[in-house]
This record gives sequence, structure tokens and C-alpha cells, in this order.
Amino acid sequence: MLYVPSLENPADTLSPRLSSLDYMLAPKIWNGVQKEFGGVEGHLCDLMALDSNVMTDKLGQPLPHFTPYPSPDSMGVNLFAQDLLKFSSAMQCPYIFLPHVLVGPVLHFLLSYRQSCTVMVLDIYPRKYWWPMLLKEGTRDG
Repeated sequence: MLYVPSLENPADTLSPRLSSLDYMLAPKIWNGVQKEFGGVEGHLCDLMALDSNVMTDKLGQPLPHFTPYPSPDSMGVNLFAQDLLKFSSAMQCPYIFLPHVLVGPVLHFLLSYRQSCTVMVLDIYPRKYWWPMLLKEGTRDG
């Protein structure tokens, strides 16, 4: 065995890279979220996803979703560029699982529309500035 640094290994550029865009809930956790917070119909859209990691409805079909860039199954690009009022039916029960760096901006955006939403975040320590905002806005720990 011999260690070869990435810069000297041409095959390393082909290695898959993980990013926070790839995050998604495990199916068992998602089923619990759907049952606890999705209401009778379940969640109707995923506010931030890729076509490859979008959550599914109760029938196993991908939810309508916003993506960070144009994609075949996206209902729009960049959540922050959307007028949520144009998506009133999907906004009846939206869901979002956020990387911690976007929690504050997304909460501010959703509050500007007075939009309720199932917001999933990691409970990280030390807690970030947005944690009290989540608790103030009527969260339920699950």
C-alpha cells in the first residue's frame, strides 16, 4: 500500500464528493415525520431538495420541490426566488430539511410569508442564533 495525495492522483477527481445538498432523512424517520406532522394527506412539497433526494408522498411518489438549479422534476429554482403565494396548494403542508447554515435565512423567508412548515434541523451544539426563533414560532419537538 502506498498513499498518493489527491493532487497527484488523477483518479481522485472522479471520486464522488458529498455535500450538504445530498442530505436527506432516512425512510424510517421520514415515515415518522409524515405520520406526526403531515396531517391526513401528508406533506405536499419539499422546499429544498434535489431530484435525487426529494422526499416522497404517502404513495411513494416524489414530492413537488424547489431545487438550487434547473432540473427536470423541479417546480422552481431557488426557494428564495419564489413567490410562495403562487404555490398555494403545495404550501398547505410543506416540509424542509435544512443544512444549519441556511436555517436563519429560511426561517426569515418563511416568516415573511407567514408560512407554516415542517422544519427539520439537526440539534447541534453549541446551539445557533436561530434556535430560539424555532422555539418561539411554535415548534414541536419530535
